[in-house]
Amino acid sequence: LWGTNAERLALTTTGTPEVSHSQDTGTNDSGAGNNNVLGNRIGTGNSAIGTTVIKVQFYLKKTGTPTGTMSAVVYRGDFYGGTPTKVHTLEEQTLPADLTDSFTLYTFEGSNFEILENDMIGVEWNDLSGSIHIQENASLTDAEWIMVEYNATNWSLNTGRAMRMIVISAPIVYPNLPNGTIFNETDAYKYFMFDGTDTWNQMVS
Repeated sequence: LWGTNAERLALTTTGTPEVSHSQDTGTNDSGAGNNNVLGNRIGTGNSAIGTTVIKVQFYLKKTGTPTGTMSAVVYRGDFYGGTPTKVHTLEEQTLPADLTDSFTLYTFEGSNFEILENDMIGVEWNDLSGSIHIQENASLTDAEWIMVEYNATNWSLNTGRAMRMIVISAPIVYPNLPNGTIFNETDAYKYFMFDGTDTWNQMVS
C-alpha cells in the first residue's frame, strides 16, 4: 500500500469500547456561589489528552430552583487570570433539568471533540443565584486534574482542588489489515509495517 500519512491513519475499523478517564474522588459539597463555570484543567499525564470525547459526567445537585441553561463545555487558553476561549459545547440543558436536592451523576452528550493538554472540561450555566452545587475533592494535589473557576469576570486555577467528573472517549480504532502489511508513506518518505493488532512500526526512513 502507499499514500499519505492521513491515508495510512484512515485505514481503520472500530476496536475497543468507550474509554473512561475519571477524577472520581471527593465528597465535598461546593456551592457555585458567583461562579458560572466550574471544571478541571486536563494536565500533563492525563489519559484523556489526545482522545475524542463524546460524553462528560459531573456530580450535581440544586438548592432552590435554578433557571436558564446549563452546558458541558471545553475552554482553551490561560486560566491564570487570562481570557480562555470556549472551543466546544457538548450539550445544553434547560434548568432545572432533572437536578435534585441530592448529588446525582449527570451526563452530557454531544458531538465528538479532541481534548488537548491543558484544556478545561467543565459545566457552565447562566444562573448566578448560587443554587447549583458540584461535588469536588478539596484536598487533591494532582497535576492531571486541577479545578478551574470563572465568576463571569475572572478565571482562576485552584491547585489542590479537583471537581469530581468522568470523561468518556470514543472507541479507539485500529487498522483493519493483515499482519505484515507494508505501507509506503509518500509525504514523509517512510515505510511502515502493520503488526496485525493495533500498531504501525516504522521500517525505513
